[in-house]
Amino acid sequence: MQTTKQELVRVENLSKQFSMGSSFLSKKKQSIRAVEDLSFSIYKGETLGIVGESGCGKSTTGRLLLRLLEATSGSVHFEGEDITSFSKEQLRAKRKDFQMIFQDPYASLNPRMTVEDLISEPLVTYKVPNRKERVLELIDAVGISKDYLNRYPHEFSGGQRQRIGIARSLALNPKFIIADEPVAALDVSIQAQIINLMKDLQDEYDLTYLFIAHDLSVVEYISDRIAVMYLGNIVELTVSEKLYMRPLHPYTQALISAIPVPDPSLKRESVKLSGELPSPMNPPTGCKFHTRCPLAKDICKQVVPQLKEVEPEHFVACHVVEENLV
Repeated sequence: MQTTKQELVRVENLSKQFSMGSSFLSKKKQSIRAVEDLSFSIYKGETLGIVGESGCGKSTTGRLLLRLLEATSGSVHFEGEDITSFSKEQLRAKRKDFQMIFQDPYASLNPRMTVEDLISEPLVTYKVPNRKERVLELIDAVGISKDYLNRYPHEFSGGQRQRIGIARSLALNPKFIIADEPVAALDVSIQAQIINLMKDLQDEYDLTYLFIAHDLSVVEYISDRIAVMYLGNIVELTVSEKLYMRPLHPYTQALISAIPVPDPSLKRESVKLSGELPSPMNPPTGCKFHTRCPLAKDICKQVVPQLKEVEPEHFVACHVVEENLV
């Protein structure tokens, strides 16, 4: 991460609710609070990781940042411009600057298009000249042989398909890439290759990443800073080393304690959570984590904790965080 931080993306009070309609037993319309009042920044050249349990709002956040989903409220600023207020024409012109790498490379690639056509498609859409040369440059950058240009996605392995997806995302020279669980569907050995490729490409093309995953060890390796999400909220945000060495939020502590230690002679103290994950349709009052938190107090049940800086570059949303600072 750069010493002088230059803000590329700023998210302010971003929320997203999905309407579920009325239930069989009640005519009252229900909604899922997928993302609620998120505010954070992403700096040029860094990788911000987002981790949390399934259903915490990680992927929804990524799609909101690219306006693949429309926010219920809040704003997303890219290079100082509020893209949530852009018209379709304005967004189309700006979209070349931010792209996405999806979890399932096979589902995100048209099975009836060759590798050359897949990578060329965005170049054709934006009328980029010298398309053949650009395609050859990109497949070389991601480690795909030019002999495979006329092959189709089903002829490749999962790792090779993800490399094609990465090449496609780089076609228009984007500044910002959201990687939504890009290695979750791959074997462990292939995961390492893809992660290392992404790190190399970040240096080569001056990229900024938002890296979404549930595997904390993967996020630790690639991220400069990490945001931990729980039921649509960020509960802790800090630099990678500090999060893993000294997690302050009880939920983060539980996640970290579940990571296997590679040295069998070392043991990590396990933090077990009680209760079930609450429903996003009817989240608890106050701190959403209080129903599972071993340190919960009365204030946790009543007052929503705000994300605040409790020490340099370390933000936590917790009423009892002072106990962890001792």
